[in-house]
Parts: sequence; C-alpha cells; structure tokens
Amino acid sequence: THFPFFLFLGYPSPREGIFSQELDAWIIALIVITSIVGVFILCLIVLRCFEHRKKTNVSAAR
Repeated sequence: THFPFFLFLGYPSPREGIFSQELDAWIIALIVITSIVGVFILCLIVLRCFEHRKKTNVSAAR
C-alpha cells in the first residue's frame, strides 16, 4: 500500500488546497486594488504628459 502524499511535510491536503478560501479572497482583493491604483497612476502620468505638451506648444506659438 502507498501512503497519501499529503501526509508528508510540504504537501497540501487535498481538502485544503494550496490556499484557504479566506486567503484566496484577500489575494483577489489585493490584485483588484493594485490594478485600480495602477490604472489611476497611469492616467495621471498621461494627463501630465499631455499638459506638458500643451504648454510647450502654446509657448512655441508665441
């Protein structure tokens, strides 16, 4: 007979999986929050770039 692998140290139990469901929820929430913050920062960078170009075009036209 063979022993189940999850009895050995380092192997997760098949009932538990790698992460518990609560930890999965926190990881998903962290990914979503990080994505939202990343998109917000990207939008700020693009807006500042456009404002800088607009200022240089106005001063060059004068």
